[in-house]
Amino acid sequence: MDRGSEERQEVFLIGVQRLDKLRVVVVDDHKEVRSVLSGFLSDLGASVRECANADDARETILGLHPDLVLSDIAMPEKDGFELLREIRSLDDESEVPVIAITGLCRALDQMRAPAAGFDAVLLKPFTPDVLLQVISEVIHRRSRL
Repeated sequence: MDRGSEERQEVFLIGVQRLDKLRVVVVDDHKEVRSVLSGFLSDLGASVRECANADDARETILGLHPDLVLSDIAMPEKDGFELLREIRSLDDESEVPVIAITGLCRALDQMRAPAAGFDAVLLKPFTPDVLLQVISEVIHRRSRL
């Protein structure tokens, strides 16, 4: 990373609300996506668990009792919609906020996701500031319920 990138990152992080004590599950079948999201959220203080598929995510959610789930929609075997249905059927975890992540080529998912019960939708690619804005809005909205 060059010096200019470091300076931009420092400027970006000034004034950003810390995510201390926020327990997040990141679900994506692409390791690189999981790693980037996990690293970014961890750097802001969140406790992050990475899951490569819906079955692993379900087990992690049952054990961790997260404050937030970020889930890709297009995954092999079980997709994000099926994972969401499973989460909503869990007694203790049915109210956990779930943010859908989808690619631009899956614009239909952007329309289907809110109707299915996702709390928000992020279209890939997205910037760190958009991610933080959506997380903040979802957590704030849920805290008022």
